[in-house]
Amino acid sequence: MTLYKRLPVALITALTLSTLGCGGGGGNDDVVARAQGSGQATTTVGTTNPGTVTVPITQSKTFTFPTFSVNSRLAVVGNFQTSTETPNETGTLTTVLSDLGAIPRVAARVDPSAQESGSFENPCGFPDACAIDRLIGEPRAQQSTSSTAIRPRFQELAEGAEEDFFLVPAFKSVTGRKILQPNETVHCTIFAEVVGGNPVIDRSKALEIAQAFDSNNPQRPGSGIYDQARAVFGSEWNQNPTGGNDGDTKVVIFFFSSQTLGNGLFGYVSPADGNPNGGSSSNKGEILYINADKSTYQTLATISHEFQHLINQNQKINQQGLNPANAKDENVSVNEGLSGLSEEVCGYTLNSGNNLLLAVLNDYLEKPEQHEFFNFSRAGLGYGQGYLFFKYVREHFGDQTIRNICTDTGSGLANLNKHLPNGFPEIFRRWTIANYATNLSGNVPSIYKYPSGFRTDGTYPAGTLVGVKVNTMGNNATNPTNALRPWSCNYQILESEPGVGVQATVNPASGSPYGVIFESSKGQFTSLEQ
Repeated sequence: MTLYKRLPVALITALTLSTLGCGGGGGNDDVVARAQGSGQATTTVGTTNPGTVTVPITQSKTFTFPTFSVNSRLAVVGNFQTSTETPNETGTLTTVLSDLGAIPRVAARVDPSAQESGSFENPCGFPDACAIDRLIGEPRAQQSTSSTAIRPRFQELAEGAEEDFFLVPAFKSVTGRKILQPNETVHCTIFAEVVGGNPVIDRSKALEIAQAFDSNNPQRPGSGIYDQARAVFGSEWNQNPTGGNDGDTKVVIFFFSSQTLGNGLFGYVSPADGNPNGGSSSNKGEILYINADKSTYQTLATISHEFQHLINQNQKINQQGLNPANAKDENVSVNEGLSGLSEEVCGYTLNSGNNLLLAVLNDYLEKPEQHEFFNFSRAGLGYGQGYLFFKYVREHFGDQTIRNICTDTGSGLANLNKHLPNGFPEIFRRWTIANYATNLSGNVPSIYKYPSGFRTDGTYPAGTLVGVKVNTMGNNATNPTNALRPWSCNYQILESEPGVGVQATVNPASGSPYGVIFESSKGQFTSLEQ
């Protein structure tokens, strides 16, 4: 079982390493990818294995910059792409410099540990998270058990009614008390854990949350989180034929105490709840579990995040009660990235003060080479990586593309290839370049920027983003050789002395794409060679 949860910390890193494959589902997807060495567009169609794609081969190439001055800068952004999502292999990228004539100056901070073999950060953050995933093996449904409507379980209960809820992270049941009468909510039913005889939230807090979810989200006034998220990501299970697994048309929001699950866990969704056959860890319903001890702002941001997970479970697995035997869970990195995007969709952004989103973005920007896009557990808690990628996709291709990805029953790489123009590898390549180039002035091509004006080194009400970490190239002939993980990225830069011309020969990782950005004056985009 995968337990989807919102935690306060994440990891991440950058030189582009790509691995192509599907996380299950999908069919023979046509892939359009760009051959970087020649500048030609290469189309690969009809792959024989729906879990793989064909990647164009990029050749080693030399670039000459005859007027490289004291104010100039060179940035190399590379990719390592293979035919599946998470192969057991690495690629190497080297840049050979010649005609330097002077020792380049150090341009940015360096994190040598990021290049060391086996240097992975703790992938759990929340100490119990990995243990939960290992210990809870409640089977999910493989097919529908009945087409008969289920009588509503929660929404018709009167205020004050109590029910037992099994909390997966604590591996125990607790008592929840219903807050608010049925006619006071439209799309949600609110329960709160009872601690010391009292519910962990009061009536006024419950009304505030219900209003934001149902009809008037304070960060996007005029409609509620429920409608805003569903407009982009699809629907939770709510047709059984009326209502979801619990027979309710309303989503249950259960507030737990930090005393029970710890202050570090903001919220989670348990896939076992979607199993029509029940089970010891299933509460049989469409339920969001939310920490009662957070600010109202973070509570609503967490609800926005977890609601996407609930929707995703229906789109991929439950499929409005069909529960087909061949249903595949979404890749965890993709799922978490979409939930991060859901926070933005519902207005919980850097501009509105989302400091948790700021923290996970900075974790990624500081360590991009440590994060494999399709390998969430190995890469650490890569919330920032996934969110930033889907932010780029949404800004360039719109809400309909996001919705197509979410509502398709396919998953992982195959599904992204199917719905992203030019395929996932090409969009991933553009995105990694954009995370550097979007901060430059000058005539940066639109595909290498965020149309909203978002900068990865910008200052927002939530705080300041650090920009992508860059590794400095020295004055040795070859520097450096980077061992790249699947679907990660790294940025190398060179600065030199006045009047010294530079030649840079880039040897790509297993023929994967790369880009060489030249800034005639630091911070000023001049050209992109590829």
